[in-house]
Amino acid sequence: MSFSPDIIDIWRWPASFLLEFADGTHEKFVYYECALTPQNSYDFYPAILTDEGTVLDPEYHGELMRFIKLDDGKVVIDPVAEGSGVRRELQQATEYGNVHETLCSWAGGTMKSDEINAMWSTWEDWIYNGSWSGNTLVLFPLPEETVERMSSITLETKEEHEIEYSRFYVGIISEQ
Repeated sequence: MSFSPDIIDIWRWPASFLLEFADGTHEKFVYYECALTPQNSYDFYPAILTDEGTVLDPEYHGELMRFIKLDDGKVVIDPVAEGSGVRRELQQATEYGNVHETLCSWAGGTMKSDEINAMWSTWEDWIYNGSWSGNTLVLFPLPEETVERMSSITLETKEEHEIEYSRFYVGIISEQ
């Protein structure tokens, strides 16, 4: 997925520290997106790699949001996954809050609201427009154990300080 300069500016808007990467580049994004290649089928649990592609583990009973693309192109939140009891069309004015609140809940205080907004703004139009492949899109928080297996962060400062940082990863799987 390529991103417009407007989306990239949204990522820079929340307060964040300037990062220096090994190749010498500098950036202050609060949000990053990537695709990862697992070494084995369960590296990114609850996403599992099968012969048919990446799927959500059928035994997974954790939190998720499921978006369904209807035949007329409209996108709805699956009420079973979202917990509302009623299937509703996604409308930015009324549904943004529910999605934002869910993401904030999943983040468990590891991100501020403006950071969640920057992350959600990246996907919002893509999801609302049904621009994803397949009929169903599943979003879910990745467990801490999975995050630790996927990546690591090394922080070096000129002065000795106790540094705390947190990470919040969301998985997205498109299903047929």
